[in-house]
Amino acid sequence: MVPDVVSEYAPDGETPPAPDAPAPSEPPLPENRTAPLPPSVAPQPMPPAPAPERTPDTAAPVRPTHRGTLYLVIDDAGYNMSDLERFLAFPHPITIAVLPHLRWSTAAALRTTRAGKEVILHLPMEANSGADPGPGAILVSHDEAQIRRRVHEALASVPGATGANNHMGSRATSDRRVMDIVIAELNARGLFFLDSRTSAETVARPAAMAAGIRFIERHVFLDNERTEAAIRSAFTEGLRVAEQRGYAVMIGHVMVPELARVLMEVYPSVIEQGFSFGFLSDLMAPSVAYERTGN
Repeated sequence: MVPDVVSEYAPDGETPPAPDAPAPSEPPLPENRTAPLPPSVAPQPMPPAPAPERTPDTAAPVRPTHRGTLYLVIDDAGYNMSDLERFLAFPHPITIAVLPHLRWSTAAALRTTRAGKEVILHLPMEANSGADPGPGAILVSHDEAQIRRRVHEALASVPGATGANNHMGSRATSDRRVMDIVIAELNARGLFFLDSRTSAETVARPAAMAAGIRFIERHVFLDNERTEAAIRSAFTEGLRVAEQRGYAVMIGHVMVPELARVLMEVYPSVIEQGFSFGFLSDLMAPSVAYERTGN
């Protein structure tokens, strides 16, 4: 409340002079009004509020949530170099599976490494059909020493291999004795094994679990049909698997130019959708290999 008259205090011991006449009383203020404050404490005008900050139009778009990692494996390298180059031009991680003992096997492995891609051995193994898997094939009739020697010789012709997968092999991968020996030989060298799953009767998984080797299985074959429409459909299936599991292993073949074209066309949209690409050996790292022996 503001007083009608503001007194001025006199020095100690003095009496202030009386006013000539009492000041006239002011009428009471209506209830909806407040008394004015003295000029010394009158409210000051508020500065204008600053304009809210705006995100510049050039701000980078928000990246989508990561939906899964795609592990591409390209089989059958080693017959020539021209087919290989189409896949080495892929601007993301890709794994090249090189057949041993061919004219271009060693050159293909070295070229792949220089291109910053990953190399694995595409180990020829006996098929139920009786088709020839190629030089250095593992047969169920081989004894342990022969199998170990053939694995060793195959690796020597594919320098830099971080692991192996089977070429054909529907019969050999269904034979537990053979797979125990192959897996043990790879494990002794610190390599992993990818089961291409050319047979539903494969025993690679239990052999790998028994040996404790780093192990994974193929989920999708990309080019069973060599048309771009069929390859796109298979790739879409791989995306579905990756979104469910967190990753997908997809196998294609180096001699299929349609596959190379599809990969080059789809990868920008795949990245935008929140997927990524990785090397197969990254999947085998201890931090992500929880499914390596049972996926």
